[in-house]
Amino acid sequence: MTAVLGPGNGTQDLPALQPLRDPSAGKFLPPPPPAAATGDGGAEWVTLQDGEAVSRADPLLPSGKAGGRAPRQEPLAGKRRAAVARERAASPWRNDQHTLPQHHLHAAGTTGAAGRAPWGEEPLHRTGGPLRSGRGRAVGGRFICHDTGRASFLRMKILTLFNFILANCLIMATGNSTLQSCFQEQLRLKAQVRLLEYRVKQQQVKIVRLLQEKEIQYRDNGDENSVIDLGEKRQYADCAEIYNDGHKRSGFYKMKPLQSPSEFLAYCDMSEGGGWTVFQRRSDGSQKFDRVWADYEQGFGNFVLRNGEYWLGNKNLHYLTNQGNYTLRIDLSDFEGERRFAQYKSFRVADEESSYQLSCGEYSGTAGDSLTGGFHPEVKWWADHRGMKFSTQDRDNDNYEGNCAEEDTAGWWFNRCHTSNLNGVYYKGPYTAKTDNGIVWYTWHGWWYSLKSVVMKVRPADFEPNVV
Repeated sequence: MTAVLGPGNGTQDLPALQPLRDPSAGKFLPPPPPAAATGDGGAEWVTLQDGEAVSRADPLLPSGKAGGRAPRQEPLAGKRRAAVARERAASPWRNDQHTLPQHHLHAAGTTGAAGRAPWGEEPLHRTGGPLRSGRGRAVGGRFICHDTGRASFLRMKILTLFNFILANCLIMATGNSTLQSCFQEQLRLKAQVRLLEYRVKQQQVKIVRLLQEKEIQYRDNGDENSVIDLGEKRQYADCAEIYNDGHKRSGFYKMKPLQSPSEFLAYCDMSEGGGWTVFQRRSDGSQKFDRVWADYEQGFGNFVLRNGEYWLGNKNLHYLTNQGNYTLRIDLSDFEGERRFAQYKSFRVADEESSYQLSCGEYSGTAGDSLTGGFHPEVKWWADHRGMKFSTQDRDNDNYEGNCAEEDTAGWWFNRCHTSNLNGVYYKGPYTAKTDNGIVWYTWHGWWYSLKSVVMKVRPADFEPNVV
């Protein structure tokens, strides 16, 4: 292949570009030196044939190789011109349609008016593909390179970097938003957990109250026969003996206190440590407690059903409490589901000759002391029920000018009437009446609130439950 090189008019300085590797020599060749100017301002054109560079003005060039024209004499010596031609032939500036580095260059002054080289060839270029026309100009006799490929590459790099930064910003913004959403969701879930825990605790409190209420009522269902027949094995003085003999089930048992002439039924409460003998119970108002002396002396009520209301009888209560030192426990509940209790040591009821006089000792519990007037010393003279005889509508034994039992429609150990009356009328909670005749325990709900349930029971003070 033949390549044609040629400078324009005047001296043109080629930029120092990276040389190509000469495949024949196996080494890198330096870029060509600037072209020598002719004496008349013309240019010297060199034709490369078979890898050899010769000058048209070389006197040694045969006329046949000069295209039929005699070579023109040049200012440079022939050896110098041949060396320059060979260096140019080995330079990267070849119009051989091979791939060259990505630069588009051409020398100003090498194109004519039509924009082409004087000898009809394309201007010299350096490109990443086949040689083609490019943009360029000469300033001060030097080449100016319009590096369009590098500019496009830089623009692409900048755009890629910008997109990368934008994407990271979006990811960070999205991440922050997601983190904030997760944090808010965590707070919401924690609030829901706290609310659920609060509701669970409320339900637990309600369940405990219901169980306590059922315990007070001995889990009575109103229609179950709770009489427990132990046969004729032995006679028990109270529920404490029955419990320690291995009978742990609550219910009605036959018993015969030491001085009692006969057996009688009483309900045994085997909860609260067991061994409690119940002598009074209020649960639903099914029994009328406004009764005469004989009824209270012998006892009345339902001695069969587990939730039955009854009064054991003053005579039986006397036999029971006079065979030793007994503790009185009173379990109370209201219509709001709350439960309280009052407990007294040394509880005893005298005989008929003493009109079943009441005596009791030290108070303890949660309901307050409404039986001895101990809640305030100024009221003890009329609010203390200790030492009081039993009164009914037909037998008035109180300290009041009138008849407390008749006005309050109940039999009780009235003083100048009462701060406690657990045999009163069964109202449902707050009530209105001419007198304070409800089921009253003053130190808990006052005079004008009637309690829902009452259980009065006794047990020996020295009772030690048998775990067998």
